Amino acid sequence: VLCDFIARGLALTHRPFDMVELTRTTLNVAQTPLLWVMMEKQCPAEVQQKLVDYVKSGGKLALVGRLCEADFHGEPCPILKDALGIQQIASDEPFTQNPINAFHYTDVPAAFVESYTGDFDEVFARRANGETVGFIQAMGQGTVLFFGAALTAETLEDLDILHQMAVRLGCAPLFQLSSWADVRLSVGDNGRFLYLNNYQDDPIDTTITTQNEPLFDGRSIHLPARQGLILPLEWRLNDNVTIHYATAEITGISEDNNTIVLSTRPSTCTAAVT
Repeated sequence: VLCDFIARGLALTHRPFDMVELTRTTLNVAQTPLLWVMMEKQCPAEVQQKLVDYVKSGGKLALVGRLCEADFHGEPCPILKDALGIQQIASDEPFTQNPINAFHYTDVPAAFVESYTGDFDEVFARRANGETVGFIQAMGQGTVLFFGAALTAETLEDLDILHQMAVRLGCAPLFQLSSWADVRLSVGDNGRFLYLNNYQDDPIDTTITTQNEPLFDGRSIHLPARQGLILPLEWRLNDNVTIHYATAEITGISEDNNTIVLSTRPSTCTAAVT
């Protein structure tokens, strides 16, 4: 759940993240306004209480997995369960596949499915029989989103389920693309580079925006099937030349007296240079 759904899902929906060790971290809403946690049936009381206090003070918490009911010694420990107002839990056997409905998607393959009984603010995922699998609940000044199932983010539909969960918590992606591609931003002292990868079997053309501002002056980027590009943004080539952007990858640089020649892939592109 932690790697296949949360980490992969956040990365592929263009949401950069840091990781924390909950047993050693003091959760501060100002430093960590939103927290994604993989949950299992056992969790120490101090961690459960830390999460409850975090949400009550204004944090936004996404819990994915199965709700903890005991500590690591097997003793009953329903701190989170009681704080969420959950009355009953129905758990499938581990690794048992059962379809669920999430947002507008139906018959989504899932494992480790749990359903919950309680008075929830919003329900976004259910079993086929209508029992609640995913819900949103206000707690103090904050919000908890709980998703009691395990998915692998292997399809665009799986990714959209995580995306919709993130949207419900106000977790916006760093980039928006007209056609999906994998995006990473590398930042250095002399500029930035945007890593674009098309993992699909067909070429795509996509425009890219960040914080509602278009990159590359709104020009579309062409990505061949199963290929990628590394595109410069505000790259200071030297003291006299800055490449504000280029819609192709810079593959070579040669200088001769007062002339600089840039080689690109593809061979034609649009660039803004000072």
